[in-house]
Amino acid sequence: MGYIVPAEYRFDYKSEVALALQMYPQISDQFFFVEAVEQNSHVNPVFQGYGPLWDKHKEDAAAREAVKDTVIGVLGGSYSCATRHKSGLSYIVMYFRRMWQGASTTSAFTLDHELGHQLVPSGFGDSAEKLDGESAADAFACLRTLQRFGPVVGRKMLIRESNQRLTAPLYTSRKNDWVHLTGQMLVQLIKDTEKKAFHELSPEDTIAEAEYYATRYAPTRAQAESQWARLNDLVDDQEIGNYGADTGKK
Repeated sequence: MGYIVPAEYRFDYKSEVALALQMYPQISDQFFFVEAVEQNSHVNPVFQGYGPLWDKHKEDAAAREAVKDTVIGVLGGSYSCATRHKSGLSYIVMYFRRMWQGASTTSAFTLDHELGHQLVPSGFGDSAEKLDGESAADAFACLRTLQRFGPVVGRKMLIRESNQRLTAPLYTSRKNDWVHLTGQMLVQLIKDTEKKAFHELSPEDTIAEAEYYATRYAPTRAQAESQWARLNDLVDDQEIGNYGADTGKK
């Protein structure tokens, strides 16, 4: 099987949407994709929609207003998100800052993370006790990384990603972002690459495996909050920079 070489990979949102629809045809009836365009004004944001469900709703004023409200939040917070809106619509909004234009593998991981929220049963399931929603999204993104870039290179990329998830306050300016401290689950998944051929999973088995790791290894809220507090004790708030791509659901 041929794998993508990270240095040669160029993320193209429209192409990735087409690939996702091909791998997961159920998306056509479940959610659509939106690209938020960076601009000076967040009052009337520019955005582009993709996917069959968007084509169905794009002339609907209420649907466009719902997406507009989400895009305003995305542009204001500089993040991407997956959402199940109160209007009943579900969609992914991707935001590409100009400074990230060269970060193709980061963009791919971010999109796969948001896809995990939408596709994995626990993807929106963060409860009062466990971080199963963020764990489901990260597990799905990790499995897709192994499938895109291969078991050897992909594993190295996941080690870097897990380090970030274990030390989130160093990489984000968002306060109380303990919900993204899924590192212990990622460490377990990385260990299991030695005995499981994650890179060979079918699309549906990828969803099932992500669900397994989310429900089995997701950290508890208490664990994440405690880890966040300890890490913040080590970091001066004035020194925290927005060095990484913030992802997550609204």
